[in-house]
Amino acid sequence: KELYGDLVSSKLEEVRKSLFPGDEDKKYIAVQFKKSFNVHYLSNILDNVARKTGCTIVFFAAGTAPGHDSFDLYKNVTEQMKEPALVYEGEDVWKTVAVISGAEAVFSSSLHVRIMAFIY
Repeated sequence: KELYGDLVSSKLEEVRKSLFPGDEDKKYIAVQFKKSFNVHYLSNILDNVARKTGCTIVFFAAGTAPGHDSFDLYKNVTEQMKEPALVYEGEDVWKTVAVISGAEAVFSSSLHVRIMAFIY
């Protein structure tokens, strides 16, 4: 955080503009998970979280190696959700860190994402 804070802050501005044009201060919860989660169950849980917090759910990938995160799966979950949710499809590592740093909360199945969330 001390070494790359300015870089992450500038990337966060870019990410917020792309996620929420005209409403860059919008609160969101960042969500990342592997393909093994049940889509219907997850969409219901995240709808509940979004309703109770007033936050938009933003799905992001920790990495796109085969067998890991899937933008198509994230889109499937957003289609089943009733509350606001979107998929951030950026694959730039600094922008991914920025998504994590700007979130009100982070839900993740990745240890590395949870470590980054702890830092911010």
